[in-house]
Amino acid sequence: MRRPMCPSRPSRPARPPRPPVPRPARPPREARFHGRRACQALFERRPDDVLRVYLVEEVLPAFGALLKECARARRPYRIVQPDELATLAGTLHHEGVCVIARPRPDAVLDEVVGPPGPACLVALEGVSNPHNLGAALRVCAHFGARALLAEGAEASLAGATARVAEGGSEWTPLVRPDGVVGTFPALRRAGFRVVATSSRAKASLYQADLPPRAAFVFGAEGAGLGGEAKQSADLLVRIPGTGHVQSLNVATTVAVVLGEWWRRHGGG
Repeated sequence: MRRPMCPSRPSRPARPPRPPVPRPARPPREARFHGRRACQALFERRPDDVLRVYLVEEVLPAFGALLKECARARRPYRIVQPDELATLAGTLHHEGVCVIARPRPDAVLDEVVGPPGPACLVALEGVSNPHNLGAALRVCAHFGARALLAEGAEASLAGATARVAEGGSEWTPLVRPDGVVGTFPALRRAGFRVVATSSRAKASLYQADLPPRAAFVFGAEGAGLGGEAKQSADLLVRIPGTGHVQSLNVATTVAVVLGEWWRRHGGG
């Protein structure tokens, strides 16, 4: 006896494939630091973050304390030849030492603005060159800037940036906002006035009323500071000079401006 045939069910339309859910990028577990002063400052400021050390024989006297701590904490270290160190450090400009360490985490703006009173910080718009970033960090550390704000994921406190900073990257917190202009409201709520630099500004740096709580904003060489940043600033100043050159290097500009602010508000 044949079974009655069941009516065929209408086929369901195929579901469109779901778009992949982007996963947040995990922060790196370790980073390479090179340069004598950069590695010394790292060890002095956060010795527990040191994971491995490679160095050439000639710099051993300068890193005796670091190697002693590595031996105590059972952290590996090895004496290598300069060509091998260049491979490990990823650069020929290693100055004889490379430290593999945990990267310093980014800072949060609300946590670095600090209590009321004289304070300055630096914001860089469109500055991606690690040498310029490192030189700016060195200046910030010298003049006690609360933090350096740098746009984009390419900003880093390791590698060439730390070497050029000469230890300054261990003293100056790094905040990486999506855009510098977007931080202006939070800075003003914390009592800062936003001061931008432009070669076409009417007010001279040396004659302008620099506020005791100042957030100085600088643009990249060539392109300069964007129009939105200039228009949104509370004060626009220029650095007077002979006019023989079109502009100064961004790190040099940071040094001149912070030096003048320090003369008035930082301690003479």
